[in-house]
Amino acid sequence: LRGHPYSIVLLDLMLPDSRFLDTLAAVPRLKTAGAQRIIVITGLDEASLDQLVATSGAESVISKARPGFPANLRSLVTSRSSATPFAK
Repeated sequence: LRGHPYSIVLLDLMLPDSRFLDTLAAVPRLKTAGAQRIIVITGLDEASLDQLVATSGAESVISKARPGFPANLRSLVTSRSSATPFAK
């Protein structure tokens, strides 16, 4: 991302080439590199995940397992700032 700032980064923790905690550990580096908003996407639906992601510095975490995922994600992406930091 260096030299190419992005206004938003969607970070999917469940991609085949992603290792969950290593990917999450990249969030502070992404922010340092200029990413203004980071939204973490996961297939897990666990309340404990919210706290883990919150401490990483990501703006929001959204679960693909929860009803309304596409609409919730679209809402987060199109809003200038998330009204609810951790979308359920």
